[in-house]
Amino acid sequence: MSRPRLFITIGLWAVLLIALNCVVVAYAWTRMHPQVELRQLWEVPHFSLTDQENRTVSDQNLRGKVWIANFIFTQCAGTCPMMSSKMADLQSRLKGASVELISFSVDPVTDTPAVLKQYANRYKADSGRWKFLTGGVQQVNDVELGMKIAVEPPKGNDPLLHSTHFLLVDSKGLVRGIYDNNEVNADKGMDQLVKDATALAEGRAQ
Repeated sequence: MSRPRLFITIGLWAVLLIALNCVVVAYAWTRMHPQVELRQLWEVPHFSLTDQENRTVSDQNLRGKVWIANFIFTQCAGTCPMMSSKMADLQSRLKGASVELISFSVDPVTDTPAVLKQYANRYKADSGRWKFLTGGVQQVNDVELGMKIAVEPPKGNDPLLHSTHFLLVDSKGLVRGIYDNNEVNADKGMDQLVKDATALAEGRAQ
């Protein structure tokens, strides 16, 4: 075999080996990081609210980001502490992922930014990633309606009641998952939320 032909043959084998290696690496990556199929449920409503640091946070500020939302109020003695503890756990578990956390107050009259900041400190919330939002009564009502969250005002001695769902929102402002931490197997639901949020943040969700 002539030297030029030998060089060409070696070059072709090198290209083939590189291509084969890329296929193996891609296959291994796919096995370790599988694609996730998530439904597109609905688009979040437009809003402009205030967080615990007196900063304005709007739906437009959150475009381009993956985020998890829940609805709480600081005077709640029942489900809200549990939900906020779950959110604190999500903050820890999603530390390496580009996922933000948003807690909307359903009692904006009581939950001023200062009150929300005290509440946020109780759960060691990182204000850069976990925001507690409040605003005018109508503003908050519009968000509840647009996010399809059921809220029942207090009646007589009955407390304010609200949905305990966690919502997963993608970078385009579309709700992609609903997770209820009140289920019998709530830990399984939170585990799934972590997996789905991570897949969205890594671009592995369809």
